[in-house]
Amino acid sequence: MGQNMDAALLKGLQTSLPGRYARALFEVALEQKQARFILEKLKEFDTALMSDAHVRKSLPFFNETDFTTFATDLAIKLDWPAYLTHFYQILHKAQRLSLLRAIIDIFMTCCDHAEGKLSAHVSMPFMPTMSQKKRIQSQVVSIFGKEINYEYESIPSLLGGLVVEVDNIRVDASLKTQLDLLQKNLYETPLKGAA
Repeated sequence: MGQNMDAALLKGLQTSLPGRYARALFEVALEQKQARFILEKLKEFDTALMSDAHVRKSLPFFNETDFTTFATDLAIKLDWPAYLTHFYQILHKAQRLSLLRAIIDIFMTCCDHAEGKLSAHVSMPFMPTMSQKKRIQSQVVSIFGKEINYEYESIPSLLGGLVVEVDNIRVDASLKTQLDLLQKNLYETPLKGAA
């Protein structure tokens, strides 16, 4: 494994089923110096599955021979190395293809950590504009001083502000949290003159 993988990430990977699959594939890909290449191939396969409703619905019912034929044909079209085809065969045989999205997310985290990058998840009541993204990114980079990949999510219930999560650090500057805190303080603060 890459030396930049921290202990918390490794512990998290070992405790989840998608994590164990992602870690095993990542170790092989890292050994072959193909981690980012394999990440792109994982995403291509996921896109191929999502774009074909018939294949997506029938894939769990493929027997091993049918799936091997399907995966081999796709491997030629998408230029997979043999170990990736074998990986998909293992997932299919164990009936774990439904974990693919989670495996991809964890594999991407492995790649980022191995390259010394961080990932930031930014939640706002609405999707930010490009100028808002630039301001958010400049503030986050000024704190962490590393290259960071950003993922944005719209959560209307936040009302205003934002929540930023980078690795295990969470900064909640949402209006909802501030209002909840204010309400809590109002209920807990005794009124003057109250008996």
